[in-house]
Amino acid sequence: MHWVCDMITYSTQDRGWWTDDEEAALKKQLRSDVLAALDRADKQPKAPIVDLFNDVYDEPTPILNDQMEQLRTHLAEFPDAYPVKGFKSSGPGWPSA
Repeated sequence: MHWVCDMITYSTQDRGWWTDDEEAALKKQLRSDVLAALDRADKQPKAPIVDLFNDVYDEPTPILNDQMEQLRTHLAEFPDAYPVKGFKSSGPGWPSA
């Protein structure tokens, strides 16, 4: 058995420090807090798509440059499959919101 399970058993059943109702209320509150934080985060502008590449190395490698160009081409070819609304601008040649 895992030590966390032992601690839960000890604090709830053995000592009565924590009840199942308190556990359920805490889980409900934490779920609500996390969902609210995710909702706030979803409303923030997303980082530019190009940051996938320029956030890796000081100087991009040739392979990374090839991958960036492949993504740029793919996004241009299939604009309806990849909505870019909500992303900050990546600059010229990149799809924009």
